[in-house]
Amino acid sequence: MKENSYRYIIFAMLLEIAMATLLWFKDSEIALQFFWQLIPIFLITLFLGTFIYNRLGDLKLFLAICVLSTIGLAFQLYADKVYPIVGHYSIWKFWLGVAVGVFFTILYKYSYKISYWKYSPYIFFLLSLALYIILRFKGFDPNGYGTTAWIKMGSLTLQLTDGIKILSLFFYSSLLVETWNRSNKTILIISSIYLGMNLIGSVMIHELGSFYILVFLHLACLFIYLPHDIYKRKYLFGLVLSLILVILVFLGLYEILKPIATQGNLKSILRVLWPIAKKVHSRFSIAANLQSDLYGAGYQLFQGQKALLMAGWFGNTIGFNQIPVVESDMAFVGLVNCFGYSVGLVVILLFGFILRRGSHISQRLLAISIQKSIFSYGLTILIFLQAFLTILGSCNLIPLAGLPIPFLSRGGTYQMIVFSLMGVLLLHSLYGVEDLEESEVEEDE
Repeated sequence: MKENSYRYIIFAMLLEIAMATLLWFKDSEIALQFFWQLIPIFLITLFLGTFIYNRLGDLKLFLAICVLSTIGLAFQLYADKVYPIVGHYSIWKFWLGVAVGVFFTILYKYSYKISYWKYSPYIFFLLSLALYIILRFKGFDPNGYGTTAWIKMGSLTLQLTDGIKILSLFFYSSLLVETWNRSNKTILIISSIYLGMNLIGSVMIHELGSFYILVFLHLACLFIYLPHDIYKRKYLFGLVLSLILVILVFLGLYEILKPIATQGNLKSILRVLWPIAKKVHSRFSIAANLQSDLYGAGYQLFQGQKALLMAGWFGNTIGFNQIPVVESDMAFVGLVNCFGYSVGLVVILLFGFILRRGSHISQRLLAISIQKSIFSYGLTILIFLQAFLTILGSCNLIPLAGLPIPFLSRGGTYQMIVFSLMGVLLLHSLYGVEDLEESEVEEDE
């Protein structure tokens, strides 16, 4: 394996060069700007890749991270010139995200053992709750969509809901460790309270997209790592059924509240429920029938569909650029519109690579550390599902969640989170090989 794995470093660098070449044919000025960023990317790919290679880490995962980062950077630089985006892409935020990712990985390496403390789940629970409270009273919406998921610190704008995702990883990995022998029933009760807190917090700040991802994280961690028994089967089945029922209730509630809202007679709890019912109805009705509101709620997806149809294998050649929110949740559509189906297919394959390698790392870690295994699997689910569901939503195949796509979307806070999680996953790929070899040597002795 070691003899052949160095080729993934070379392959990553070749794909980075291919992206620069494609960008050159699109716009030589932007390509030159991208070239200066490609130099440090090359150095990181070469030196960090060599380090991982020497430590027997997962170079396939490293390849996927390097190439996705390069594609995302190239797209955002090009998007500023092609699309009518408010503001400009900040390259320093990209490199700040890389630096924070390195710092977080080092910090995690020397502090992950806090997950083994008996009261760690409750600490992470309270920290998550504290972030929701801060957002409830100090949060604001820089985009005008009604979601108060950001806070302002001087000139910096931080999206704290991304921090809650990391705290959730620590919560589940500390709750499910075998050290304290918690029963299935106890784990299900504590985790359900935590999920309920996330639901209430998400409703308070009108951010259901992140809760959407947290539900999948909750189900995935319990399904994979909780021992099988009657409580687990009933609970998971009941939770999935309840979620479907809640969606149906809100769809029905929309029809009931619509005439009352039109008359301006909403009071007390109905005033809280109406925005949620309205958003749920809008997302599902547009996904089911885009023609129902082409120039209203469906305009974003309608423009996205036109862009996909005109993209071709190497990008749109007629100058179509009217895609709303192309820098965030419509980034995949914007990418395909700029560079074609070929690059879009590469992106999908690379996200699949991350899912496969992350699952492989977490499975291997089961023999070494259940905490590291859960954390690896959880962060893989977070990254892959957010990418997969947002890509499908932007193509109008499922209701659009309105979330950024890892590596492709801009946003300083989210880039920090993505690079931090990928750094930990690469770190765990090193731990997996070294610790497993040590344990095998001890068994032989």
